[in-house]
Amino acid sequence: MKLLLQILLLTTALKAFGLESSGYLQSRGGGLFTPPLTDVTSQTLNLEGEYVGQLEFSKVFRVNATLWGQSDFLEKSETSKEQFAVDELTLSYQKIARRLKLGYSYRSWEGTDVINPMNLLSSDNYRDPMHSRKQSGYGVFYDDAIGNWEWDATYLFQQSTPLLPEEESPWWPRNLYLPTESDQLSLQIPENMRYRILDREVLDHAFENNWALRIQHHFDDFDLAVGAMEGLSPLPILSPLVNVAPIQIYPKEIYRLQSPIEIKPIFYRQRAVAGKLVWTLGDTIIRFSTNHVQPLGDDTRLPGWSDLYVIALERSFYFSGQMLTLLAQYMDSRRPDAQGLSILTSLYEKSYFTGLRWAPNENWTVMLAFFQETKFHSYFFRPEINWRFEENWNLGLEGYFFEGSEESGLGTYNKNDAGYISLKRSF
Repeated sequence: MKLLLQILLLTTALKAFGLESSGYLQSRGGGLFTPPLTDVTSQTLNLEGEYVGQLEFSKVFRVNATLWGQSDFLEKSETSKEQFAVDELTLSYQKIARRLKLGYSYRSWEGTDVINPMNLLSSDNYRDPMHSRKQSGYGVFYDDAIGNWEWDATYLFQQSTPLLPEEESPWWPRNLYLPTESDQLSLQIPENMRYRILDREVLDHAFENNWALRIQHHFDDFDLAVGAMEGLSPLPILSPLVNVAPIQIYPKEIYRLQSPIEIKPIFYRQRAVAGKLVWTLGDTIIRFSTNHVQPLGDDTRLPGWSDLYVIALERSFYFSGQMLTLLAQYMDSRRPDAQGLSILTSLYEKSYFTGLRWAPNENWTVMLAFFQETKFHSYFFRPEINWRFEENWNLGLEGYFFEGSEESGLGTYNKNDAGYISLKRSF
């Protein structure tokens, strides 16, 4: 709560100096329909705020600031009760299409929705995976354009640390199985499983000296972009340090875990290349994005190379003052079989996503999203309704529903079905 008050006081003070600013305050409440354990955070009642400001010193020099804070009154983890982040604090020089920034910021390359292979130079806050947020690093950011060509370069002296769910989070698997990256290994979870998150391990100075380059060309009907990076992998290795009791050795290894499971995050460097194609055909947009990732170093715990492909089709319809947008997306990946904990990577293999956004008028928006992986046919469904009123106010309802085999990444969260209501005021 103190952090949000500090943001408000800072906003008021800086406005006196002619600072251009905007932002929002939002209250959100709700939780899981079937809470798993008494010491797991299953309910939310938070207050969240964001402040975006810009102070111009001249026609070309300015200071940009974006601050974010959140207080959750029902959070059981002391370190997550209050969160604060400086999303951007930079001194920038801009003249026509050329821009140079120095300070704290992040680089976001456009690609495809849901899963974006172009999202390479990234560090995210995964405390709430359904509302993950990008985090800033300290570095130099350069953008330029000539004619139909655009390019950008980024150098981070220091990347920020991705924030994983806390030990009390319901987003650590607590059902029957702990997903792994190998089809020949199965880890069973006992009742009342607890987690202990150990101190991080960093390989090869992964947070230092990160860089990325991208070049893009705009044609009449389509855009083409290629990019490359070297630096921190957006997702760490989650190495489980466990005591197990063997249940079966052949033909598939099955072990029962002993509580608590200790998870050691291992952060490592990677080198990657990526590409994007966007083809616009009237009200229809076709998107294709891909990447190839190679971990760097000789540590035996490092994963192997990986390829990711995503193709998406988007179509908008306009009728009687309404807008309806439909989205279909297919994704696939290639990677060697490996031992280790896999919560997110298994979702990339032969999965598809369908979505709908319907705006019956200027004030109402209905969004539906459906994601399914084809290995176990587990799925995730998310409905959301938003009502905008009094120009700057927004009332929202959203839900999450998981279904599938408990051996799958999504089925692990069968008991994480939840519903939330939020009230937001923009300024």
